[in-house]
Amino acid sequence: MAAILGVGAGGAAEPNPDGFDALIEEKQFTNGADKESVKALFHKMSFEQLGGIKALSFEGLSPPTVEEAQQLGRCLSLCHKLESCDLASVKMTDDACAALFSSLASGSLGNLQRLSLPANQFGDEGLKAFATAIASGSLGNLQELSLYNN
Repeated sequence: MAAILGVGAGGAAEPNPDGFDALIEEKQFTNGADKESVKALFHKMSFEQLGGIKALSFEGLSPPTVEEAQQLGRCLSLCHKLESCDLASVKMTDDACAALFSSLASGSLGNLQRLSLPANQFGDEGLKAFATAIASGSLGNLQELSLYNN
C-alpha cells in the first residue's frame, strides 16, 4: 500500500514536525501552555504515523519548491520502515533535489531498498546531494535506483 505524504488538500505541502513548530509559534492561544502541548501532540502523531510507512508514491505530483523538498526530506527521515519511495515524473529541479537529500537526517532511510527518480529535471548538483546523503550514512540499504531521463 502506497501513501501520499506531505501534500494536503489543494496540493499544498503540509509541514513536517519542525515546520509545524514554526507555524504554531505564529498562532495565538488562549492559554500559552497549550502551544507546547499542541506541538508535543503533533510530534508524537508524526512519529507514530510516519514511522510505520513502508511505501510512498509521489509520481506525477507538481514540481516541489525548494522549501517543499526540504520538508519532504525531513518527513522522510521519520519513515524508519520505508522500503520503497517513488518520486518519478515530479519534475524535480537540481535545487529541489539538493534540498531534499541535504535535509535527510544522517543515517535515515536505513530500510529503503528502492528509490525511483526517473523523468525529473535534476543533473549534477542534485546527484552530488544524493551522493552526500549516502556518504552521511543515509540510504544504507538501497538496492535499486532508477534515474533515467534526468
